[in-house]
Amino acid sequence: MAIKRLNDNSRIVNKFWWISLVCFCSKKYHLLKAFIKGGNKISILLSGDFHAGSTGELSNICRSKLKGSWGDKYDTIKFQIILGDAGFLWPGNERADRYNLKQLGFNPWPILFLPGNHEPVLGMDLGQFKVADLGFGRPVYEILPNVYYMERGYIYNIDGMTLAVLGGGLSIDKAHRTEGLSWWPEEQWSFTEEKECLTRMEGQTVDYVLSHVAPNSIAQKLFHSELEYSGDKFIDRVAIFTDEIIKVLKYKQFYFAHWHFDRAIKEFCCLWKKTALITKDSCEEC
Repeated sequence: MAIKRLNDNSRIVNKFWWISLVCFCSKKYHLLKAFIKGGNKISILLSGDFHAGSTGELSNICRSKLKGSWGDKYDTIKFQIILGDAGFLWPGNERADRYNLKQLGFNPWPILFLPGNHEPVLGMDLGQFKVADLGFGRPVYEILPNVYYMERGYIYNIDGMTLAVLGGGLSIDKAHRTEGLSWWPEEQWSFTEEKECLTRMEGQTVDYVLSHVAPNSIAQKLFHSELEYSGDKFIDRVAIFTDEIIKVLKYKQFYFAHWHFDRAIKEFCCLWKKTALITKDSCEEC
């Protein structure tokens, strides 16, 4: 059984109250600039695995890198979504969380993330976290100040953009990890989750699908030659299930992470060091 890490979330939020205040003021100023420069053109920034910045991932999404990459479009960003393996609330990693919150707070927008496979929140009781209504048509969970968790298997509406959010995946290294401390069996969808998600998605039309893993059929085309990866990564039940999802759902673009490569084929795009900006009418990677 996975260890349920029950924290007093209000204590965590209160500890970082000053970060929350700075983020709030910065966000209001940022949105005013976006309105002046681009009218109502608002974008969402997508980024790949973060891993709590454990191997330098912070450099991919720090303020200076993003302003350099996106120029004036930086001021149109209203939210950022990490495509799984965010790594927040990793057991014993509170110091890294504090540092990451401070650094990410220089970007004046909230951080959202969907579940990956290396994701501590999967083994936690969501009831301990503050439920936040950000106007997405579904609530999200504030796990840290200005950091929100999006449940998989639902469609979110963010500023007119419809996003089908998936998540999870296979940890091929779980034999070398400890359940409840560095690996969580909830990385795999339950059969009930799969059934309910298929029912919700069937016949729907969305702008984007956001996932941690690619559909298995796409992963095999993009990464079949990567000898450094075990063949086990191609028998991921979540990826196989994702193939079923794209059969019942209409969408314009599919973004995912997990593989630690920046690659794309047709409408499928894997993010690692690159980021993407999406709007209702367009998407681009940089």
